[in-house]
Amino acid sequence: MEYGISSREYLRRARDCLNLMSPESLLYAAFELRCGIEARMHEYLDAQDHIAKSKKKGWRIPKLGNNLEKTFKSGDRMAEITLLISDTGETVIRLYYTPVTSSLRKMGQKLGDFLHAMTKYGRLNDQWWQDTRLFLEKVYQELEKANKGTLLGPPLIHPATEQIILQTEVIDGQDPNKLLKQFGRKGMRGIMKVNYLNSFPGTK
Repeated sequence: MEYGISSREYLRRARDCLNLMSPESLLYAAFELRCGIEARMHEYLDAQDHIAKSKKKGWRIPKLGNNLEKTFKSGDRMAEITLLISDTGETVIRLYYTPVTSSLRKMGQKLGDFLHAMTKYGRLNDQWWQDTRLFLEKVYQELEKANKGTLLGPPLIHPATEQIILQTEVIDGQDPNKLLKQFGRKGMRGIMKVNYLNSFPGTK
């Protein structure tokens, strides 16, 4: 049996744990969510070949977050990239970069509290479990937002080549050559529009 280590796979397992509705499953969900946040940050950093390898290492969320901020300089804003055909203005494809926000990073740090042995003997009260579930559901929603986009970062200018860096990931079931087939036809001239958004279209 394979154990996937992408952020989306951690997210899926967290949902499974939350759906079990048992006390221990909440603690397992906390672990999966904590790993999912860290994995998403690594996915963004690992895709950038122009930054030092030392900035891609480690597991501490504040350090990874600082390296993302220094690399992308986009804060908590999403990036929307629209590729159009110059002659007709037809939209070929629209892609999104959805960040690991500062609030989600703070949640990730708090999740560390659930990954240690409990110091109090006996049954914790029902309110504690209820509050924990509400918190974990909120973390799940925020991590789900961070995984909505497929761009592995906002558009950047490579410091050496001055070319635009635009990397996208392929989701299971998608054709990796689709973008090239649509936008890479010989003789086609295109336009790239970039917008920065506070939230994913259609969501609050």
